[in-house]
Amino acid sequence: AALRRSNRERTSRVVFARIAFIFLLLFWGVFTSFVGAITSTGALAQEIPALEKLLEDNPDLVRYVDQVAPLALVSIVSVVNPLLNTLAAFEGNTSYSEIDRITMIRYFWFLVIQVFVFYSIAGTLFKTVVEIVNQPSRIIDTLASTIPKNAAFYISFIFVKLFSMLCVELLRMVEALQALLRMLLSCNRPETPRMKHSIRWWCYPFSFPSPRNLSNTNANLLLMFFITATYAPIQPLVLPSAMLFFLLANIIYANVFTCSSTQTFDSGGRQWEGMYWCIVSGLITSQLTLTGVLLIKGGLEQAVLMQLLVAGTSFSAYSIDATYRRLVKHIPVFTANEIDNLVSVHAVNENGIKDVNRETDVPRIVELEPSIWQYDTITPGHDDNAHRRAPAPKHIINVYTYKHPVLSEPLSVRPHVKSTSSNKIDNIQALGTFNGNVNESSAFSNISI
Repeated sequence: AALRRSNRERTSRVVFARIAFIFLLLFWGVFTSFVGAITSTGALAQEIPALEKLLEDNPDLVRYVDQVAPLALVSIVSVVNPLLNTLAAFEGNTSYSEIDRITMIRYFWFLVIQVFVFYSIAGTLFKTVVEIVNQPSRIIDTLASTIPKNAAFYISFIFVKLFSMLCVELLRMVEALQALLRMLLSCNRPETPRMKHSIRWWCYPFSFPSPRNLSNTNANLLLMFFITATYAPIQPLVLPSAMLFFLLANIIYANVFTCSSTQTFDSGGRQWEGMYWCIVSGLITSQLTLTGVLLIKGGLEQAVLMQLLVAGTSFSAYSIDATYRRLVKHIPVFTANEIDNLVSVHAVNENGIKDVNRETDVPRIVELEPSIWQYDTITPGHDDNAHRRAPAPKHIINVYTYKHPVLSEPLSVRPHVKSTSSNKIDNIQALGTFNGNVNESSAFSNISI
């Protein structure tokens, strides 16, 4: 259905989805601030006299009550991911991987703004602004004493994420609940072996290696990196908790993705672009935070030198992105090389290698089809893909099928041959929406996707 929409309709949908995302961001920000204001330890003790008396008699319980605020924050932001996924699908994107990529980027910035801006407004940031307005001359002392206090909350937030995110993934609690719901809705009716491994009532059986929600997982992991990079210059105690989180995350997700999960699609590398800029934003925010700390402490010269580091990081990030973007926009080199071997006017030998001594005047046709990439399938560019360069059967000797993980729709490419002795490829006609330029080195290397 998305392929049949006009450009005007798709543009309208994109504009509407972005406006809806901004309204959702602001509305949820008010809700986050309200929850942050009523879940702090002081607010709970003030509203519940019995709790206040209990905390006075047992001061050690304060540390446990302090976990209510980060737990509430994790709960209210976790329900937004399905809404953002619906907005990305409403835009009219033609692939699940593109929907996942857009959802991941928006959800990451949603988490950053909710956690760093709106939740802080309900806490120490609002009080700090009031103190600065009342006593402008004490702005440096106020910021120096207030900013590190937020680090304690984010350390607790990391530990809450460790248990609420990683333990849930390790125990497969979501899959267990789906299997239980599937069993209850099926009323324990007898099932054939095929039915036992199929989706019923929109629920997977527990034995099914269900795919992970990469937009939710990646956004939360990037948020943990953002928090660590931002508050490490202010409060180094955040580093041990973050190191423990990422160590366990590496072990758990390595087990999940290799033993109990199978992805049904892949972005062909295009999702890394959004993740890359999220990581860079964390690094730059960390450097700017350190600059602010140096200014507060009176280190003007060191703060000026930090700007050189910020500029160097920005320039390096842009250079790397510019290099990678060309590989994403055009067909990768190894793909172009494999296709050139197929469409060349030279025949290929039994090993799938172009043989200049065996020429033919009949141009070949290459059919490019989108592939559903999984972890246990063969992908282009690997040694195991030599069979894709092998000659086709005689009845379709001039037609080849090539599955590319980035393309979103099948298309055919037919090279045209000049009437010269060199038999060079003159131009390429694409059947569909696949057009581009041709150079002498690679007939397909400049074709834009």
